[in-house]
Amino acid sequence: MSSWSQCFHGQLEYLLCFGMAGTQVRFCMLQKDQPGCLPLMRDLNVTSSLDRIIVMRLTFTIYRIISKQQEQLPADCVPRGSTFLGSPGISIQVFDGYIIKSVQLGDQPRVEKQAAFLTDLYAATGQSSHLVNAKQSRKLHGSTWSVHLVPHGQALQQPGYYIRDVPTLQRAMHHMLHGLEARHAQQAAYTDVCWPNIIMTPGSSFRLIDLETAVPLGCKRNESTHGPCCKCWGSVGSEVLENGRFTASSGLGQQAHAGINIASLGQAWAAAGSSAATRFLIFVISACRSLVLSSATGTD
Repeated sequence: MSSWSQCFHGQLEYLLCFGMAGTQVRFCMLQKDQPGCLPLMRDLNVTSSLDRIIVMRLTFTIYRIISKQQEQLPADCVPRGSTFLGSPGISIQVFDGYIIKSVQLGDQPRVEKQAAFLTDLYAATGQSSHLVNAKQSRKLHGSTWSVHLVPHGQALQQPGYYIRDVPTLQRAMHHMLHGLEARHAQQAAYTDVCWPNIIMTPGSSFRLIDLETAVPLGCKRNESTHGPCCKCWGSVGSEVLENGRFTASSGLGQQAHAGINIASLGQAWAAAGSSAATRFLIFVISACRSLVLSSATGTD
């Protein structure tokens, strides 16, 4: 919450939240441009009948507030520690300010070579403001390679967010070019330039993500030395490759194709997903219920 921006918080001046530790529950308010959080009332204990009633009343009150704020809220909310499965062989765990990405590298004979390539690439581009950056040392456990990445951002093809005007599109394309340039400078080609692999970060800057889709410049489309998640750009792959190879020119071709197809980010996602208010309500009720049921003894 230290980087309040319209990208994540719209026009909101405050966000309502809660924290749970054991049987203790605290409802808080996060205010724009203010450090820390402001408790809405005393800490509550869900083993107490009175406090459970207060929790439910506050939950329904906050539900109504979030419902009113719905159009101004972020497109989605993600509890810290949540794990998501991305492309085949990839998992992402979300934490405060960073994520841990784990990539299954595939066949054992190639694992060390692939891990070394990715480690060197992330290290070499760690200062780029147009690529996702590695926060900590990269690790290899068996055939799974993991890395801590910063910053958080809003993927451009997630529900509720669109590039709505030409200036924003121009800025996105400009930052994408710099991201590709940083990769090409390290003799690496991007095999999957598309909107879901671009994030918008606080300050309305754009970054390329998924560096694990990179391959050495000049790599042929069907070479066995491809990276772990080489997408080959689907049915239009042959149109953007240069003599069947991933090159700097093929990266620019992918970007041009993405720009032409900006209309694909239309209104299709406007109705996707349940409301933030409903998810908040269900999450609090289920969490409190689980705590109460798991308590060996309760005091009223």
